Amino acid sequence: MRLLPGKLCKVPTKDIEFSTLLGNRCRLLTNHGLRPYTSTEEDIYELLAESKGKPDQFEICLGSNCMVFYKEFAKGKTPFFDKEPIEIEEFDGHYWVAEGKHRVCLAKMAGIEYISAYVTKLERDAYSCLSPFGQPGEYTAKHIIAWNKKTHIEGEAFFLWCTKNDPIFSAPSFSTNWLDSLHNTNGKFLKLIPGVEYKVVVEKTVKHRLFSSYEILDVSATVKISEDHMKTKIWLARFPAKELLPAKPPVNIVNNTIYRYGRWQDDHVKQLCDSYHHFV
Repeated sequence: MRLLPGKLCKVPTKDIEFSTLLGNRCRLLTNHGLRPYTSTEEDIYELLAESKGKPDQFEICLGSNCMVFYKEFAKGKTPFFDKEPIEIEEFDGHYWVAEGKHRVCLAKMAGIEYISAYVTKLERDAYSCLSPFGQPGEYTAKHIIAWNKKTHIEGEAFFLWCTKNDPIFSAPSFSTNWLDSLHNTNGKFLKLIPGVEYKVVVEKTVKHRLFSSYEILDVSATVKISEDHMKTKIWLARFPAKELLPAKPPVNIVNNTIYRYGRWQDDHVKQLCDSYHHFV
């Protein structure tokens, strides 16, 4: 991913994105009841972004080890730069912290305009978040499967991803699946996470011919997403049901999106498809 070795630069803090990987040392997070290792990335980032520029929140930061950082910044120095340089990755004027997350966070909170850092240019944009898409609501997809000599399928099917528990120091734990006949809930809604639930109804009929018969499955899937759903990664997409056969990860995910929420990055798309193999 890296294109050039790090180069020492003065970097504007306003262009550096907050890192959510702050650990238990962050007094601001713990004071607001967030658990750095188990709270979702979305909750943590929202708190950091909303706290910036608020004196009362900055005082919480100064009540921790970050006071040492602030004293050095106040002298016009980047704290501990000689022993532990800050390392930042950059693509097209956007910056992400690789090393020195607490110092960068404090600099942004304190309104420090520039910090010294070694900047590595990236070959591609791996970290920018995809924009949210769609609106909360109730969505339905229906398809029919008929077994008559060969399988015939028509209609649409949902593919739904949610992050049930997002320990941000490990790979996201995606719950992913086609909402098809294999996930029949007999008409009862099942909750995936607070604010997101689904049901699948399967009706089977048998068609008789003179010397044979065949089954038809009528499948209806409904997904409810409330406006106050859990702040985590959610992605609902609707595809032509023919992609159910053979069972495989869906394609053209972005173009078939109905609803997307959370801090999704391009690399998550591959993780979603990989996680699909784990759940089927």
